[in-house]
Amino acid sequence: MLNKARLIVLVVVFAGVAVALATFALLPRRYRVREQLTGIAVFWHEDEAFLFVDRHGMARSTNAVLERLPQSGWWAALAAMGADWRGSSQTTSAYRLAGGGLERYELPDTVMAPSWDLDEGRLVARGRVPSDGGRGFRWTGKEFARLVAGAKPPMARPGARTLQADDQEEDEGRLGGFGPLSQEARERLKNSGWHFKRLSGYEGIQGPVALPIALRSGSCTLSLRSQKRDEMGFPFATTVELAGDRLSPRAQVLFDDGGWKDIARAEFEARGAGSPRPSSFPTSLLVLLLVWLGFLVLKVGGVAGGILPFLGLKRRLQKSVATTMSFPPAIPEQFPSLDRSRLETYSRDLEGLGFEKLLDTAPVGDTPTHPPTFCRIYAHRRHGCFGVIMQWFPAMGGPIELRCLLNGHLEDGWSVGVANGQPLAASAFVRRPRAIGASLPAAPPAELLARFLRFRDQVCADLGLRPIADTSLETYIRRTLESLVEIREAMTKKSLAVGLGRYYSGKLGLGRQRSQRVWLGDYPRIAEERKAAGLGPGFGGDAMFD
Repeated sequence: MLNKARLIVLVVVFAGVAVALATFALLPRRYRVREQLTGIAVFWHEDEAFLFVDRHGMARSTNAVLERLPQSGWWAALAAMGADWRGSSQTTSAYRLAGGGLERYELPDTVMAPSWDLDEGRLVARGRVPSDGGRGFRWTGKEFARLVAGAKPPMARPGARTLQADDQEEDEGRLGGFGPLSQEARERLKNSGWHFKRLSGYEGIQGPVALPIALRSGSCTLSLRSQKRDEMGFPFATTVELAGDRLSPRAQVLFDDGGWKDIARAEFEARGAGSPRPSSFPTSLLVLLLVWLGFLVLKVGGVAGGILPFLGLKRRLQKSVATTMSFPPAIPEQFPSLDRSRLETYSRDLEGLGFEKLLDTAPVGDTPTHPPTFCRIYAHRRHGCFGVIMQWFPAMGGPIELRCLLNGHLEDGWSVGVANGQPLAASAFVRRPRAIGASLPAAPPAELLARFLRFRDQVCADLGLRPIADTSLETYIRRTLESLVEIREAMTKKSLAVGLGRYYSGKLGLGRQRSQRVWLGDYPRIAEERKAAGLGPGFGGDAMFD
């Protein structure tokens, strides 16, 4: 019961927090920007070379208080929450080396992780998913031109194939369709005399690396150097340099992570013009607000339901979910805290079960709260499912344990998944009605696969669905981007008071174990409705995870 004395205390606490936030908001702001390398693609033949350096910009506004906080650990996380962040789309610096000169072309808002190919003998970068429409580009012979939105690449006619034993297949042939170049594009480039190399940009972590580029009139060398930095979200600073006797000057820097640079407020505001404008209400004391709101949820109950929307916390949580995500290639060495031993164990287990590796990536979302993540993506063609080995590195609390996830997609927007990590309390906010799954802590990949197949078969039988067999990398990326939209929609409909209650229950271990590790969404209800209509056997998945 909320009596008068408790109400006065709550009002005083809220007033104190409001005053602190208002004072914080009035401090003068400083606007800064930093660009991070997201990938490099190099193509060369005869006496011509193209180098594409992709980068992603992030701007922030801070004040004197935030700049005095340490740049690592919990303090860095507090400073990140207090800053106003503005992400920008990927920009590509395209360099053409021909005739002894180096030409530079700036291409804004380019497609992330493009699919490269030759079109009429000239390089073209196409998007992989519908949302990439209009951001691809091609070389015309004089300049780079945008691809028409909705244009599709020519489809190769399938021909007869001769299968080989698994131990006789070459890695390039087995996985050629999943990288930055399709198998057909590789053949077209090779037959036309082109050489090519895709770099993550972090190959120089363990020491400087060099890529010789042999041209008819003289060779040049692309070099990468990376330095470790103790800064959240930007663990390495990389310099990319091209050197050769035909260049003037002989060595030219193509990219240099010079750290944060001051910009004008107008430029900072312009960076957020193409995306939803973040709230001006300061978030540096968001942790304090969350503690207070948690107190309301646990102790006051009904009052919280009326106050939470006023505070705008639900809108802030929705904005913390990325609206898009890129999947730049990555290497394990980018993550010093990565559990390499378990990564190799899980990789061997998945490959022994018939999974094929598609990509090592460090997914990048368009929100500053997205933690650095290493992700190794696998696919199983026969079983029609994906396997993912993943580890997050949030600024607070240290790395989250590396885990293995198996998931597959069904008709009508359903998906089924299992994972062997401990359930995360934050999952209470992102659960969707048709994305169901379970956590099976410490289960090896072989057990995960067996449980996944049994679970999926039961769901298909109860709901009258069929699995979707497409396990291409393009499908994985498209489904991941679609899930971001679904999560935001689910958060819009979800009661924040209920979500916070479940979050703190999971955080404090107050809820039932089963409810924390198993999420069945709308599956039981729809299965029973189908049974009542004489269309199915009813819900049969209840006993699978007891």
